[in-house]
Amino acid sequence: GEVSEDGDFVVSVYTLEEGYLTDVEIEFDGKPYQITAEDENGEITLTAPQVSEDSSFTITASKAGYLSAEKTIAVLNILPILSIYLDEYTVDADEWFSVRITDDSGKAVEGVTVGIQSVVGAEYEDTTNADGRARLLAPKEKDSIVVKAQKTGYTDGSTELWINAEPGLWKLIQQNPYTPIIIAVILLILAIVFVNVRQKKQVDNRAKEISKKQTLKRYSPHGTVVSPQPSVNNGSNMDDKTMPKREPKVEEIRISRPRKDKKIVAVEGEKEEVKKAIPHKSKSKYDYDWFEGTSNARYEIDKITGDIDEDGVDKWIEGTDIVRSKIDEKIKKKDKKKSENE
Repeated sequence: GEVSEDGDFVVSVYTLEEGYLTDVEIEFDGKPYQITAEDENGEITLTAPQVSEDSSFTITASKAGYLSAEKTIAVLNILPILSIYLDEYTVDADEWFSVRITDDSGKAVEGVTVGIQSVVGAEYEDTTNADGRARLLAPKEKDSIVVKAQKTGYTDGSTELWINAEPGLWKLIQQNPYTPIIIAVILLILAIVFVNVRQKKQVDNRAKEISKKQTLKRYSPHGTVVSPQPSVNNGSNMDDKTMPKREPKVEEIRISRPRKDKKIVAVEGEKEEVKKAIPHKSKSKYDYDWFEGTSNARYEIDKITGDIDEDGVDKWIEGTDIVRSKIDEKIKKKDKKKSENE
């Protein structure tokens, strides 16, 4: 017969004439056993040992007064099955994925060789760690793969895994960890461009408005803007479409600034000082004496006109007045010379 390792089986001894016997010595796997009268139906239960492979064992029965008998039994090697657990059953091509290997009881198994069937390469094979974890790379040229787990003393485990085709551009963009930063930068650039265009448009509109105002102010020297006069309807029944369009007229307004006539103001000084400085003026007055005052008359005149010239560089006499001044100066010198001779 056959029995699995660690499996229980029943042994009994009997003859055709007497039936089941008791007080029989049994030997199995090097260990002695005995069937006694207390054993029900003359049967004892034995347990098959653990084996690394299928093996045959001999059971020997002996009793005084009887010939010994032997029976062969096959003990089958039953290995624990390796189970493969995937984090996901579909992965993208050329991406790493993780698997976990356990035994029948769900305990992680270390040192299990995990690989992809029919695919050769170091990146397609790994050994589990203490947590039963292994990492493999999904190949590009496959739509599906078979992941296998192998270890001595265990039954091999396998499972199928589906592979997505090579991801397109949009998927690559989604998978890129820098995609959110790139999108944020693009949005920032678009916002800056929008604000600049808007500001430029506002500046252009403002420039056009200012240019239009300056064009209207050109006809008003003092900043008076003359608005164009709209055409007035004379009450006729003619439509606006049939009436000729009239261009607006701009009337020119000029406001001239009146020139201020210069006034000659006589400077009066103390008469006593005048007499001492110019004695002959007390006796006679000449036509060229068009002002009276001290010898510092020019300074006084400059104070009145607001053109004070301490250094005597500026010319406060303009036009024909400078000719008159030269004539007066020449006559004064002549009179002075005449007075000295007298």
